[in-house]
Amino acid sequence: MDRQRSSTSAVTLLLTALLGGCSGGSDQSGADGLAAAPPAAPVATPPAQDPAPTLRFEVIRVASGDAALTGTDLNNLGEVSGQSRFRAGVWNEASGVRVLATVAGMEEFGDWLNDAGWVAGHAEIRSAEAGEYTMAVWRPDGALAAEASSVRSWVNGSWARGINARNQGVGLYRNADGSGFFLWEESGLVDLGTLGVDGQALDIRINDHGDLAASVLTAEGPLLLLRSADGRLRPLGGGVLGALNNRGQVGGCKADQPTVWETDGTPRRLDEHGRRGCVRALNDRGDAVGYYYRDERLRQFLYRDGAFHDLADLLAADQPLGDALAINERGEILLAAADPWLDPAARLLRPRTD
Repeated sequence: MDRQRSSTSAVTLLLTALLGGCSGGSDQSGADGLAAAPPAAPVATPPAQDPAPTLRFEVIRVASGDAALTGTDLNNLGEVSGQSRFRAGVWNEASGVRVLATVAGMEEFGDWLNDAGWVAGHAEIRSAEAGEYTMAVWRPDGALAAEASSVRSWVNGSWARGINARNQGVGLYRNADGSGFFLWEESGLVDLGTLGVDGQALDIRINDHGDLAASVLTAEGPLLLLRSADGRLRPLGGGVLGALNNRGQVGGCKADQPTVWETDGTPRRLDEHGRRGCVRALNDRGDAVGYYYRDERLRQFLYRDGAFHDLADLLAADQPLGDALAINERGEILLAAADPWLDPAARLLRPRTD
């Protein structure tokens, strides 16, 4: 852990401020010869506060038998989506890994997962000339709900970048004219372009209200945008997108530092030491996970209750950790495999209360 914060109570702080300038009370007489008033009775010191509880986690391997899942997203039920043996899959602790229906391609990736079990991702489609990617959506029963082959007349490649509780998906597309964003619903795909901003689409997220956060590469650099469900567009200034929660907070990086933009658009830097990094995921409490550099080494962090924690320090891990990819409302954290060639299984960090 880079630093520790004490949990001094407001009462203790107030007493310290009031008493800090007072001198000791030796007996003195006043100018009129009368004895000075006796010193006031000493103020009882409040009992010491218990230290803040140490964050502890149970580490769970995301696999069943020899079927491992390279996780990419985590829902609020503790289920994980990702890839298993080149196919999109979902894992939960009770039933293990479940492989989803195949797209006519070389590989499928279950990139995003909502609480109802809908999965949004992409598949690699091999053509005679080169690889091509198409977005895909799977229903909770594992059946394929959609893939973008029907719109390839205007999309050469497409990738899902999120799915919300309304089963609305968002993503990126590439074509001969450049790039843009799309919104997917069961009725079909809607071309969002670059949300009215001149530039190239970089990334997009959607929350359960239908609000969108997007990053567009303009001539001046990457620009962050927040579009409310009713269509109002608000620029947030320069920055790279990493996450959007249901409160309307946006996570990412500004000037290469982990940053959260509050609901009024104000950016708040998470690491007081100003180290390079970025937010990858953000829950509705405002807890954030992502990466940063410490001593020029890539590290993973958890930001919770105003404190910036190194995850390896919390876990007392002497080996590198995989990327911190997601955090849910229960405070569970999804880590990618540290060495996919040695063990491709992701790790689920579950908070312990013992």
